Amino acid sequence: MKAARWRRPSLWQCYLAGGAVVTALYALVPPFKGNGPVINLLGLSGSLPSWWASGRNRPKSRWPWRLFALGLLPLLGGRRVHVQLPASVPRDRAVPVPSAMPVYLTVYPALMAGLLLLVRRRKPGA
Repeated sequence: MKAARWRRPSLWQCYLAGGAVVTALYALVPPFKGNGPVINLLGLSGSLPSWWASGRNRPKSRWPWRLFALGLLPLLGGRRVHVQLPASVPRDRAVPVPSAMPVYLTVYPALMAGLLLLVRRRKPGA
């Protein structure tokens, strides 16, 4: 039997491992626990690779993947309005907190448009 050879991990495996480590830090380790920039980094980590990969891999239709990337960006804006904006105001002041729901709801049109484009590409004319 041959000895197992070590092979270099692929980019997606590194991305997955890095995301798992950052998620564990965010959940468990006090300097990172509940840290706003860390959760924003995790949020961007879903959008940026999708945009980058659509340019690198050059699929026949890039738009579904770019719409997925654009659709994930409002999650960052919603988090900013919902969590980080109220946290940035001093506790002794009463500040009306705007609802983040309209921002979160803008996620769905882009994701649905990307999904519809993928489905139409799979069965043209259907």
